[in-house]
Amino acid sequence: MPYEAYGSIENFVKSELDLIAVIHIHDYNGRRDHLSIGKGKIDFSFLSKLKEFRGLFILEIEFKNHYEDFKENYLIFRRLMRT
Repeated sequence: MPYEAYGSIENFVKSELDLIAVIHIHDYNGRRDHLSIGKGKIDFSFLSKLKEFRGLFILEIEFKNHYEDFKENYLIFRRLMRT
C-alpha cells in the first residue's frame, strides 16, 4: 500500500492532508475490500485526526441492504470521527 512508506495511514494523512480531496472509506481483510467498517483489518482510529479535513468522505462499501447497511456504516463512521 502506498501509505506504508509513511509508517501508518495516520502519518500519511497528516503528511499529505493538503493534497487530499476525497477519502474513500471501506474496510479490507487481506483478500476482499469494500467491506463494512469493522469487518476487516483497517484501524480506523486515524479518522478522529481528520476533523479539519474539508474534502469529501465516500463510504465505498458493498451494500446488501442499502438503507440499513449505509445507516450502520454511517453511524460507525460518525462515532470514529468524534473519538
